[in-house]
Amino acid sequence: MGAASGLANRFCVAQRLQRCDNIANFLEPALAAAPAVAKPTPQLLLPMRVLRLRRIAMNRFLRGPSALLATSLTLACASSSNNNRQLQSITINSAVSGEQIQFTATGTFSAPPTTVTPLAASWSYAPPPPQYNLTTQAFIFSCSNPESPGPIVAMAPANPNAPSTGDMFTTTMVTNSGPIPCP
Repeated sequence: MGAASGLANRFCVAQRLQRCDNIANFLEPALAAAPAVAKPTPQLLLPMRVLRLRRIAMNRFLRGPSALLATSLTLACASSSNNNRQLQSITINSAVSGEQIQFTATGTFSAPPTTVTPLAASWSYAPPPPQYNLTTQAFIFSCSNPESPGPIVAMAPANPNAPSTGDMFTTTMVTNSGPIPCP
């Protein structure tokens, strides 16, 4: 086993292989049958070339799955960044038309798309109710009523994937309020 181990070790060092036991076991019968010579013959080195070609083929085979894994991780990270997208602020826009005021909301988010108009918001007067109900429809106020009920409030969950109805006390909400500009 000495000659086979020595030859296998030199081969493993030259090829940067981790385990050489199998190579030594493979070479032992060939060395026993071959006449004693100072250098291994080309016929004896042929099995080593076959082993090297198998290693090259295995490396090429593994490139495809590793590229697929890298692509999957990249896509997963990209999609998880949208999971962290949060509503940061709400702007209330108003348009006066005769005795009516139409309110719409614009949302500013932490990740693209950063600006969304109209923002799905829940509309109320101050103080807001305990439940929210999101809508992208404009909120219409009639100025024909001489007494204003209070400031207008637009609110929406910070998480854009939150349900369209829910409890304001268990949901992180972003709010904005403003006066009702009746003429």
